[in-house]
Amino acid sequence: MKITIPETKGTYALILHIGRKKSLIVGRLGKFVFKKGYYIYVGSARGPGGLKGRIKHHYNPCNKPHWHIDYLRKITELEEIWVQRSQINREHMWASCLQSIQGGQSLIRGFGSSDCSCATHLFYFSNMPEKSRFQDLTDSKVETIQNYTLMKA
Repeated sequence: MKITIPETKGTYALILHIGRKKSLIVGRLGKFVFKKGYYIYVGSARGPGGLKGRIKHHYNPCNKPHWHIDYLRKITELEEIWVQRSQINREHMWASCLQSIQGGQSLIRGFGSSDCSCATHLFYFSNMPEKSRFQDLTDSKVETIQNYTLMKA
């Protein structure tokens, strides 16, 4: 099934993977060691281009990082993206739900959340969490966009 990346507003979660431990300086936040595993970053797409514009930005690592996630994308593989089209910003609720999934850890205070009251928008899991568990917690339908879909978009 081909999923069209919507140009509407919405919330997304980047599912990233690191195959081995790596160090990285994340802008003004400083230097961090990222261990092998899965990292989930939650964001929202409220501007021009909506989800499609934001996802296209995150698909390839950029040379001039603007957001915290731009730094992390340099050392990660993008596994898939979970999205929900909505005029309502669910970014903070999604972050709260990810924090409650067993086995998850909140990481780097202020990562992706310098403009809100959330502690972080980045979470670590040694194994990829199940989307169904996440959907149950958020009580919402979440679409999955995988790498092969992104390449055709």
